Order: sequence, then C-alpha cells, then structure tokens
Amino acid sequence: VEVHRNGFHPRMGGRVGGAIEIQTDGGTNNDVSGGIGANTLFAMGYLRTPIFNQKAGLSLGVRRSFPTSFVSPKLEAITKMVYAGSALVDVNTGEVISDVDVIFEDYQASLNIPMRPKDDLYISTIYTRSKIAYEIIQNNNPTIPEQTTNSNLGISAKWEHQFHDHLKSSTELSMSSYDLQFRANEAINEISNTVRGTYSINTILDMALTEELKLTTNNKNELDFGLEYRQQNVADKYKGASTGNNPDYLRSSDQIATTVSPFVSFSMNQWEKWFLQLGSRLNYYNLINDLSFAPRLFVNWNVSNSFTLKGTTGLYYQYLSQIKGLEFSSGGFDNEVWVLADHVYSEPISGSQSMLGFTWSKKQWVVDLETYYKTANNVTYYTANRLTDNESFVQNDHQIQGFDLFIKKKINESIDAWIGYSYSDFKVFLDTAVYDSKYSQPHSGNIGLSYHQSNFKLSTGWRIASGLNGDSPELAYKRKNFYNGNSTAQDPFIGLDLRYPAVHFWDISASYQIPKTEDRKWSSTIGISLINVYNKENLTDEVVRAGIDASSPIF
Repeated sequence: VEVHRNGFHPRMGGRVGGAIEIQTDGGTNNDVSGGIGANTLFAMGYLRTPIFNQKAGLSLGVRRSFPTSFVSPKLEAITKMVYAGSALVDVNTGEVISDVDVIFEDYQASLNIPMRPKDDLYISTIYTRSKIAYEIIQNNNPTIPEQTTNSNLGISAKWEHQFHDHLKSSTELSMSSYDLQFRANEAINEISNTVRGTYSINTILDMALTEELKLTTNNKNELDFGLEYRQQNVADKYKGASTGNNPDYLRSSDQIATTVSPFVSFSMNQWEKWFLQLGSRLNYYNLINDLSFAPRLFVNWNVSNSFTLKGTTGLYYQYLSQIKGLEFSSGGFDNEVWVLADHVYSEPISGSQSMLGFTWSKKQWVVDLETYYKTANNVTYYTANRLTDNESFVQNDHQIQGFDLFIKKKINESIDAWIGYSYSDFKVFLDTAVYDSKYSQPHSGNIGLSYHQSNFKLSTGWRIASGLNGDSPELAYKRKNFYNGNSTAQDPFIGLDLRYPAVHFWDISASYQIPKTEDRKWSSTIGISLINVYNKENLTDEVVRAGIDASSPIF
C-alpha cells in the first residue's frame, strides 16, 4: 500500500486530495503457504498456492466479523462512540438504547500468470460488504427498524508486455460496483413510494481502460505516456419523511459520464544529486463538455549523503464527489451521497497541491519536515441535513496549509523512539464568511517507542491533538435554518463549544511470534492491544436534536 499525500503521478486522476495505490499479492509459483487469525472484531484466513503445474500463482483471502450474538468490549466501545448523539442514544444518560447488529466481510482473490518470457497477466478481484441494523425506540411511539448496507465489488486485469529492454507496455481494465442502501420501517422489505418508511440508495458503476507505455533511455531517464478511458454511471434514489401536512420528499437521479484523459510524465534520473519529474494530464469530461489541464512537478535534490530537499506542485480535478453536510442515511455514520458534476447539483472540483520539505538522516537519527499548501474549489454543500424543497446545493472553497515534522532515533538494536508534530489551518470559504472546517485540528502531536527482542515486540504511543471545530460551516447552515423558522423557540446553539476540548490517549500493543522450525512446519503470532489505556473520554461531537414536538424541543 502506497499513500500519496502531496501530489501523485499523472496516470492517476479523478481526485484532488490524495491517492492510495494498493498492489495485490498475485500468489506464488513455487510453495504453498497459508494462515488463519482472529482478534476481538473478526476472523481471517489466506492461502497462496501455485496452480496449473506451477505455471501460475493464486492468492485467496477472507475476513469476516463474528456473529452478531457476540459483541466484544472493543466493538461495544466503537458502537457507543459512532452513535453518540444519534437517535440511538438516550439524551439523559448517553447510553445506546438499542442493540446494534454489525456485520462486515471482505473476500479477495488474485492470479499471477506468466504467459511468455515477455508477457505477464495479473487478475484480481475484491468484494466487501457491511450491514448495520438497529431499532429507533421512542416513548409512546412504535419502534422503527433501520438498516444500512454497503457493498463494493471490484475486478481488474492487467497485461504487461516487454517489447525490449527499453520499452514496456501496460494495459489495464478495471470495473467496480458500489452500492449504499439505507432503509427504514417498511422500506426494509420493499422499495416503493407508497410504503411507510424512508430510504436512500446510492450506486456507482465504474469502468476504466488504460494503456500506458514506458520508455527507458540509456541514461536511466523514463518517459511514460498513456491514455485512460473511464465511464461512470451514478444513480441515487431518496424518500424523506414528511413533516406536518407536507408530502414525502422524493428524489431520483441516474447519470452517465465519460472522461478521456491522455497523460505524460518524464522522469530525469541521469544526475547523481537531482531527480526531476515533469508531467501533465488532460481531462475531457463529456457530461458538461469540460476540458481541464493538470500539470505536475516533482523535484528531489540530494544536497549531501544525509540531507535531501524535496518539493512538489500540481493541479488536480475531480468530477465525482460527495455532497458535504447532507445526511443521506441515518445512524452515526457520515454517509454522504455521491454525484457527478452536472452544473445542477455539483460542479467539477479543481484543486492544487504544493509541498516543500527536507529529510535528514545520519547515524541513528531521521528528521523529516514537509510544509504544504492545498486548495479544493467548488466543493458542494447542502444547506440542510436532509433533502427538502426549500434548501439548495451550494459550492464552497477549501484551503489548508501547515506542516508535518517527524523525528526518529534508533537508540540501540532493540529500541526505536520517535516524536511527531503537525500544524494545520483548514479554512472553508462561504459566500459571506470564512469558517474553520469541522475536522480542523490545528495542533497534533505524538510520542512513540518500540522494543523488539528476538520474537517479542512491544510498542506504545501517546497522542494529543486540538479538539474538533464546533463552529463549522455545516453548523452555520443549520443555525441559519433554525433562526429563520423558529424565532421564538429556545436557542439550542447557545453554549455549544466553538472548539471542543483537546483529545489525548495512550495505546500499548505487544506480540510474540512462535517461529517455524524443522520439526514444526508452522508459525504463529499472538498479540494484545490496549487502546486508550487510562480510559480518557474525548469529546468528538456535539449534537443538537429536536424532540418529538417541534414546539418543545429537547436539546
């Protein structure tokens, strides 16, 4: 897994914040290996084996939560944190008043087929699914069952061909299917506008075909150029509960968009102290006939054997995005609806990223510093938390700047210690005001220590960070709606924290490996983790909830 926080290769598009590259294990052509494991949340297993007379390698993996009848203390704590402030929690005690059934599972398979000396074929697939079910219990009212399911199926095939020592081709076809469904009351069994109950459904079908050529010159420079064709079908269906004598709010949307993106990148590796990568990506998005140009630059300068300067800058564009502030499903999760940019509900997001930093490594020390500046323009918000006829979709701009500092010291062959500090300033620009983002934490620090001796490992870490921002743009829209419609009602926003108190916690984990020997053909690892050792209650959110009767709300 490779995480790109400050810029990424022009072959990757469709996002402005960052990118994650996941390389699946294609199995082995030689030996059979496998394993099983379990913790307090799930059980897992994997198998790697040669097939077809050792001409190909197969890898299988599976992970699944335990039956809902078993609720571990860790899962119970996570459930309480996730649903804090929701309708599942008693407003007086803060305790979850409904059983929450949680199921999650994922299955992975990959195949590595060396076809000829110059050809390789990789095929991989993954399926993930989660289901959360509970009941809303209200005084003197019927119990309302609700459930949220989320599934994702992905398949990819990649063929690599080596023309000669300097030219390589890569052709990749990928397809994915995303499905989010929230159902309440009678809609659990039937999706219909006439049944009693609400629902929200969001699906994405994504298909991409990419052809890339890599040319390597005699002086180790690399030229990458290619073309990506992507088609996306995004649909949503929504039925919101009626208020008063108003009818239920209904919404249905189904859109298809195609994006064609040629890209090029030139990496200069010929110098001893310098690395320079210059590239660009051109996007044509047919739904609104949008054309965007995204140049990118990456530079490394090895000033000495121990000191390296680094920098990146580039432009990025995104046509598929989520609507901020809109609760597309109930419960404690932030399930925001995905939509395509269409000039009606959403606009293309344009962003920029720049980073400048250094890495110093000498003897047993490592010091890494990165300063950054990022923007994301035309991020879509909804002015209410539920879809209604009286609210609207608006576009706001994001800006974040700050730095990350990391210092690590290898004390001896068994002990490593590190310390980190991050500062960030995350602003959201509305038409009439500027707010800190809800998730803005200006200061964050951590201290860690690891010890390993033979087959035993121990690690511990303490983290402290600024509390989340209470005076967020999402709250600004809710506050405006309340003041416009309830001028004589009790003001629920007085007394809310502008910023929540700082959060801190201490974690410890330890593991011991039973090694494989000539007489014992297997190995095993046993571990234990203690999360939030001193049981600190950190405030993660404050929620304003109306009561059953709008004239006498409960806050």
